[in-house]
Amino acid sequence: MTTATIRVTLAEDGRWTVQSDSFERERFYFLSRAEAIAAGVQKALEQAGLLVIYGVGDQRTELELARRAVIAG
Repeated sequence: MTTATIRVTLAEDGRWTVQSDSFERERFYFLSRAEAIAAGVQKALEQAGLLVIYGVGDQRTELELARRAVIAG
C-alpha cells in the first residue's frame, strides 16, 4: 500500500491549490493559504496521507525548517 502525498502550493494566478497524487491529478483551489491548509489536512486525514505545505515560491517555511532541526538534533 502506498502513502498518498497531498500538496498545498501557490498557483501562478495567486490562488492556493490542494492536490493529491491519489485522486487523479484533481486540484482544489482556495483564495487563502489557511483555507488550502485546512482542506489539505482534511484530505491527508481521509487518505492517511502525507501533507506537504509549500511556501511562496516553493520556499521552505520556518515551521518546516524548525521541524528538520528537531529531527536532526
